[in-house]
Amino acid sequence: TAIKNLGYLTQNFLQPLRDKLGKAILILSGYRSELVNQKVGGSSTSQHKYGQAVDIQVTGMSPLQLFFYIKESGLDYDQLILERTKKAEWVHVSYTKHNRHQALRYINGVYTLD
Repeated sequence: TAIKNLGYLTQNFLQPLRDKLGKAILILSGYRSELVNQKVGGSSTSQHKYGQAVDIQVTGMSPLQLFFYIKESGLDYDQLILERTKKAEWVHVSYTKHNRHQALRYINGVYTLD
């Protein structure tokens, strides 16, 4: 199931984003097993465990720029989250068959709707 979901995510979001940007996308995190998800402190309901989510960056764009680019791009997504900790910043994107188009910011442990 996770492999099938990664195929949907790639075909319906990642490749279209890459085509629009004309740049490579750096995938920081994709599928995670339950054990790996626990070890990295992921949510128990993380879509990474089902192959439905990736954490990404794009060279030459700040995560904030990438977040707004995706939000305004017209691309289909389930959740778009600008994630920022004291150590790093990235964009989380998920894709499912029933996308919510939910944009959030996760700053130092607190979620807010964008």
